[in-house]
Amino acid sequence: MTPNLKPFISDYENGKISLTGIAQKVGRSRERVRQILASKHGIRANTSQARQKLKDEQRKEMQATIAQGLIALEIEKYGASASEMRMQFGPKWDATFNLFRQKRNNERNHGEWKLTFKDWLEVWGEQSLSKKKSLDLCFVRANESKPFQKSNCYIEPREAVCRRKQILKLQSMGYTPENRESAKYGMPVAKLSKQFGKSWERTFRAFCARRTASIRSGLKWRLTFYDWLILLNASGIKIRGKNYPALFRTKKSKAFVVGNVFFQLD
Repeated sequence: MTPNLKPFISDYENGKISLTGIAQKVGRSRERVRQILASKHGIRANTSQARQKLKDEQRKEMQATIAQGLIALEIEKYGASASEMRMQFGPKWDATFNLFRQKRNNERNHGEWKLTFKDWLEVWGEQSLSKKKSLDLCFVRANESKPFQKSNCYIEPREAVCRRKQILKLQSMGYTPENRESAKYGMPVAKLSKQFGKSWERTFRAFCARRTASIRSGLKWRLTFYDWLILLNASGIKIRGKNYPALFRTKKSKAFVVGNVFFQLD
């Protein structure tokens, strides 16, 4: 018995129901429904303009949804859509994304990260696209207690960053500029200049050369530069040009230490 499909023709032509939907309602296969529509009602599946139009509209909606989803993913990933990034930073804007991701992963253990890739590029500026420039620069925080965000980050020369970290490390160990000078010369520079005048700087190289030669020879060296100057002044020998007097030990079995050394002209 052939099922009555007239109630479904209008909905089918308007795209409100499909062949599969009609087949489920009348208890026939999809192919049988298609044959009945074609033979008795003159309706072919591929001639329905309304259905084709509906498919086109559905395809466009799907494409628009996918495009919006991609833009949302780009905004989540970069901080802006790819087209906006291209307009603002040029065609090579994504060249440093791997560097940004590496920096973000490394710094998450040191503080909260609130920077997007767009913020990163804006802080770096033109240097982000130049490998030669970026090698000599560092991305640092102004306040280490605050998170990584655009208002708290700036670019600084790598040399200055290393110098500042070294000073902070020495300060944490209790070293001050005077302590470092004392470790190097035996007393602070201000006291050396006051006691020996500016001429003391000329003999420091000779002191370093003699100390290095003695240590390399396997001898023990216990003299500071201050001790060297005191002994040199006590010897009463006047230095002319680059000719410095020789330093000898009273007992060769002992180290270079005050009380066991004296200056003498060769």
